[in-house]
Amino acid sequence: MKLRRNHSSSGNNSLGFIIRVIVFAGLLLGTMYFILKNKDNILQYLGNDKKKIENKDFVYERTYLPVSDGLILHKTNFSLAYDSNCKTAKWVAYRLTKEQLKDRNDLERVLFSSDPQLKKDKTEYYDYSGSGYDRGHLVPAADMSFDSISYKETFLMSNIVPQKRACNRGIWKELEKQTRQWVNKHNEVFIISGPIYTHQNRPVKMDKSNICVPDAFFKIVLVYNDKVQVTLSFVIPNELSDKSLSEYISTIREIEKQTEINFFDHMLDNSVEEKLENSVNPDFFPLQEKLYKQRVESWNFE
Repeated sequence: MKLRRNHSSSGNNSLGFIIRVIVFAGLLLGTMYFILKNKDNILQYLGNDKKKIENKDFVYERTYLPVSDGLILHKTNFSLAYDSNCKTAKWVAYRLTKEQLKDRNDLERVLFSSDPQLKKDKTEYYDYSGSGYDRGHLVPAADMSFDSISYKETFLMSNIVPQKRACNRGIWKELEKQTRQWVNKHNEVFIISGPIYTHQNRPVKMDKSNICVPDAFFKIVLVYNDKVQVTLSFVIPNELSDKSLSEYISTIREIEKQTEINFFDHMLDNSVEEKLENSVNPDFFPLQEKLYKQRVESWNFE
């Protein structure tokens, strides 16, 4: 009887062990499936802390990112805060170097598409159809053409805002080209752009899609290295303009008041931040008369 009981007990133990292995394997497979299916959300939640990207930058080293509300989305070479109410980014931020501009490729234009990191409140290509507004890039595709993945990411709708044609293809285009010249001059520049709404709490929205229409756009450029710490900022109206870019120079502090965004809080010491946010340094950022002439004589009429 003793031997029979031991044999029965051994059998039960073996069966129990097999069941536990099956259950554990099922849980493991289920967990792996969940992680793979939701990897974008999980990485987003973790802040992509361990995600290495091609320019040897790490997401957790992007101390230049602003502080604001909105859903933070990290792309390969830039980040943004998505405003689900306005269905646009509150800001985009990235570092751009002279070496990256040297590596620019002549890439074919790609189709706009919705952002796969967004599960709700996202926009589609057709939301802009018939609206009278361009699908304006906040991160210019030309800035990211050194990397094919980053280039394609600029065509995600989370990087797109409603821009009047004359702004998008006129003064905003000039400022984008001018910024790349400053990158070549200073070797490395930190760039932050975003929309401004005159009526911050109740901005005008496009019919049907409920996408907020900016009244203006800001662009902040910062040069920060051992030799130079300077910044220059602009507030560009969302309309046709024949004025010089110099007419639209602003301070970071003024942009903070208009947007409720805190810039460079993680990157700069308080004393340095205070100084830079209240200063303008046009001498370090020369404007090219040639670009202005092209705008007022050609681009404004395209």
